[in-house]
Amino acid sequence: MTADEIVAAEMPKITEALSLNDFEQAILKSILTKYVQQRVEVQILNLPPEKMREAFEKINRNQDEELKASLPQDKYDALVEYQKNGGKKVKSKKRKKKKDKS
Repeated sequence: MTADEIVAAEMPKITEALSLNDFEQAILKSILTKYVQQRVEVQILNLPPEKMREAFEKINRNQDEELKASLPQDKYDALVEYQKNGGKKVKSKKRKKKKDKS
């Protein structure tokens, strides 16, 4: 799969989970496509494990910085949480009301 195809396959799930508007979708799609392409290129080079790890860390760091600068803070935080949960929808935390024992 190409970088465009990989990102296009994931965008509907990400958009739904994060409630992105059209502008935020466009930003996220372009950033993700750019960095997925870089990851594909690194894999093609078939570098030694240490060099591969360094390259992926650098790509991840650059992607994270660009996303943080481009998305609103709440959407960026939701994206980070979404990624930590392995692509599962972020649930809003609801507080339980304590019953009054009077």
